[in-house]
Amino acid sequence: CEAIDKSFIILSDFLNSQINVYTIDKFVNMILKEFSGYAQIADNYQIKKINKGFFAYHFLKWLDEKQSDLLINFIYNEGKSLDSLFDIFRSLEEKNEYFNPKYIDKSSIFQLKNYILDLAYRLKNIVENSSNVAQSAKKAVDFVDFESFLDKSKTWLYKNGFCEFLHFKKIKSEEAEVNFISLKNACGEYFRLTSQSNLWHIFEIYKDFLKFKEKFYQNYGQFEFNDITNLVYKLLNQGIDKDFLQFRLDMKFNHLLIDEFQDTSLIQYKILKPLISEIVSGQSYGYKTFFYVGDVKQAIYRFRNGKKELFDSLQNEFSNIETEELSVNFRSSKNVVNFCNQTFSNLDGFNYSKQISNSFGNGLIKVQNISDNWQNDLLTEVKYLLNNNISPNNIAILTFANDEVGQIYDYFREYAPEIELNTE
Repeated sequence: CEAIDKSFIILSDFLNSQINVYTIDKFVNMILKEFSGYAQIADNYQIKKINKGFFAYHFLKWLDEKQSDLLINFIYNEGKSLDSLFDIFRSLEEKNEYFNPKYIDKSSIFQLKNYILDLAYRLKNIVENSSNVAQSAKKAVDFVDFESFLDKSKTWLYKNGFCEFLHFKKIKSEEAEVNFISLKNACGEYFRLTSQSNLWHIFEIYKDFLKFKEKFYQNYGQFEFNDITNLVYKLLNQGIDKDFLQFRLDMKFNHLLIDEFQDTSLIQYKILKPLISEIVSGQSYGYKTFFYVGDVKQAIYRFRNGKKELFDSLQNEFSNIETEELSVNFRSSKNVVNFCNQTFSNLDGFNYSKQISNSFGNGLIKVQNISDNWQNDLLTEVKYLLNNNISPNNIAILTFANDEVGQIYDYFREYAPEIELNTE
């Protein structure tokens, strides 16, 4: 009787509780809306894909002469494009880690290049003045400047000794061996310094990029989803604690359930972690629970920095989290489940628990390689299914990239207009 009485109390509490269901993006966006003043942006901002050309134009226009020279020289000397630099910057934003690379004076790199070239020419003279070497040996040192030396030396400079290279075996010279080791060490130092110099330049431009993005937010009020996540992460690291957060959002997080956790990004996890930590620690007042669900095999958000490794990492970080494997598959037919069992059980280093199908249907699995004319292969397969009485409602085409959807649609419209498609 006592248990029954308590069940009514629990049910009453549950029915009168505030239940909030959000995507992570919507939850993060809600935080930014509430704290937009702290980020010095208007709360009527828009979430949209920002045109790269529009952004790049205003970024270049915003740079002063010194900043422009730094950017142009780096792009020219390193063969980088502005788009590739922006990709690096977005990756750095996602990680939210700051580095302070050491500045390397260009004169030291220039002097080192001359020293390397001097050592290289000494080896070249030894090879060319040796009477018992084949033409292939001379060809291996056929360089005229630093760039051509780097290209030619790729075949022999990685060896441990000068005579280890097949075409240099007949050259017995202690001077060559000494010069070879000195050259190898100098090249290692050159690549270390140039890498450090590149990092310094990248981060100097990155600082300008971040300053411009802040102005861009304020002037145009446009954000992409990743921008919102980055802003919220920075806000929460500037002293907005979980208690103030919950107060402003007018909600208390007593029970937290996260679905599809394998698609969570690192920065999203960092935003959620204080809430998770408070619940899991068990130190707060009242009964609280944390529950997360996912399947690392179904991680599909890598293009948005989803980190499937977080799924296991979270459990390792909080040892009191209990794990339960869902071994019965209620969605897929027997052949599909068997195919997954066979495929994933054979992967080295992958801890896979076999699934049991709860379906009465057998289903069909067919794996085939496609040709360069993949749209035609796809159309042929769809026609085969339709001709074998498979309902169009049971046929779905999944693509790796969004632009492939348009390509398929256009191809089907041209060569099989009788087939109705729904791209939504």
